[in-house]
Amino acid sequence: MAAEAPFDAPVMIPPAVGKERATLRERLVPVTAWQVEDVHFEFDSSFVLPEATEAFALLAAVRHDHPRSPLALFGHADPVGNDEYNKVLSGRRALAIYAVLTRRTDLWERLYSKPHGRDKWGAAIVGSMRSQLGQPDDGTVPRSAGERASLFGAYMDALCRDLGGKSYQLDAARDFLAQGADREGKGDYQGCGEFNPEMLLSQGELAAFQHEVPDAEGRRVGLDEAYAPDRRVVALIYAPGAVADPKAWPCPRALDGTAACRKRLWSDAAARRQPGPARRTQADTQDTFACRFYDRQAPAIVSANRARLVRQELRMLDDAGEPMKQEAWTFRVSGTELTGTTGDDGVIRVRVPSSATAAVLVIRGQEIPVEIAVLPPATTTLGVQYRLRNLGYYEGAVDGQAGPGVRDAILRFQRDRQEDGASVPVTGEADERTTAELVRYHGS
Repeated sequence: MAAEAPFDAPVMIPPAVGKERATLRERLVPVTAWQVEDVHFEFDSSFVLPEATEAFALLAAVRHDHPRSPLALFGHADPVGNDEYNKVLSGRRALAIYAVLTRRTDLWERLYSKPHGRDKWGAAIVGSMRSQLGQPDDGTVPRSAGERASLFGAYMDALCRDLGGKSYQLDAARDFLAQGADREGKGDYQGCGEFNPEMLLSQGELAAFQHEVPDAEGRRVGLDEAYAPDRRVVALIYAPGAVADPKAWPCPRALDGTAACRKRLWSDAAARRQPGPARRTQADTQDTFACRFYDRQAPAIVSANRARLVRQELRMLDDAGEPMKQEAWTFRVSGTELTGTTGDDGVIRVRVPSSATAAVLVIRGQEIPVEIAVLPPATTTLGVQYRLRNLGYYEGAVDGQAGPGVRDAILRFQRDRQEDGASVPVTGEADERTTAELVRYHGS
């Protein structure tokens, strides 16, 4: 079988009175996804730009939040150009990301020494690496493979760092789906070319772009920007214990052609790949992925909830309700410590992975547990309790029950806000004006 994954729910087996039987089929179960956007690659190239550091930092955090969960990389291209060319380019991009994560400088040497169309790693790319490392650039390239390996390795270390700036590295045998069993990465990294776009422009949009004047490189910039979401390297992160056997893995190797891909296309793949009267996205219509294997691997819910860095803001007030100005703080989340100082508004601003559910804030010698979740609406008792607790008015259980403790907390909040000039009644009830003021003062 292609994968070994534990069954995480009971199975139902009926009693047999004849030749009846129950069939159990193992399946891969992606739990989340991570993505390197097109803007983090040089145009029409597999070279990973310095701006990708944020994406690698996010991956470190996601892996901390999903321990022992292996991943597989899938490179994707936009639906413009040649299938064969795009298949190899997307595979080279996936290989480039795999090499960074595992520090396989020999794989970057392959990309460097064996160009593919416009994907040529020349002096400009070498200069970009040197600039990122703070090295002088004389416009030349290292002559020997050993010198290039040293440059590649240093640049990979600079790219692949967690949110706290610490360098990290993945292990091919432990952290990837096929455990490095295939020398060419089958099951660990592959290119899907243009078979699985996230979005297809409409016929009318494409017709309009036909009038766009190409730039000096022959590129229609507007069309290129419109299709940017399709050019990506996705890491599907699977349930703990999942393993893929390269011999049974249906995807071809990253640098192979499209023949094996075509065997896995849906019977209506031609229609799926054609633009229609309206723009289509996989998330909305679920009919832009032409490969049935990838369609099953990357269901819409996983793509829609792929890991992202999200902003968190906390306004810190002292017991008099005044901002804690210029206070040093530490925010521990997803295995990383973030540090900083509050501004004059007392606000702490951090970016955390969407996979995080808990953190710890340290300020003025206090360790404050932080739950990261969507707040219930302030129109509900639960939402009122959370906000009042954050503001120091409520100390009881957050259980959605409107008891005496909640009423007392509302009364104290109303009195304080009325003293500060807010137009709220002092009734102990969460009426419309009170909840509006609670949301305004809390900030959300």
